[in-house]
Amino acid sequence: SAEAEAILAEAGAEATARQQAAYAAAWQPVAALRARRLHAARLEALRLNQAAQARRQARLLAVVRERLATARDRPDYPAALKNLIAEALALLGTPAGSPPPPEQQPSLAIDPRDEMLVTKILADTMSPVTVVTTLNCQGGVMARSADGRIMVDNTLAARLARLEPYLAALLPEPAAHDRV
Repeated sequence: SAEAEAILAEAGAEATARQQAAYAAAWQPVAALRARRLHAARLEALRLNQAAQARRQARLLAVVRERLATARDRPDYPAALKNLIAEALALLGTPAGSPPPPEQQPSLAIDPRDEMLVTKILADTMSPVTVVTTLNCQGGVMARSADGRIMVDNTLAARLARLEPYLAALLPEPAAHDRV
């Protein structure tokens, strides 16, 4: 009869709905656990990739520092030092015209190994500065205004330190074996 068929259809639909609800209730903790594990795996992969990037950056910095230690031996070092001096003095805003007395001259702190080269550079540029040698300046110059209010660290090491925050962007993408 039609009534019996309707009752059977309703019972079948109710059974299907209960079965689906039971399945969803049973699956919900499994799905949540899967999502947590997947999230944890993604975080771990991110951590591993960041660690690999940090290792690559540290290796690159070590190579650059090694090269900076021998920069003085390069044929282009005199020109580089001349540029570093010119930049530092320009940042100090050394006045043009007649040279000021020694007590009003800016000073350049240089590595003792650069003294002869700096003397020649300054003689060529006619810059009125006081030169001081220091072991704290390994390539490049540290310039100070006569009143001591302005200090320009234009050493190779300082320039590298200013570049470090941007180094990651300069590195190529990691090789497949470095990437997770």
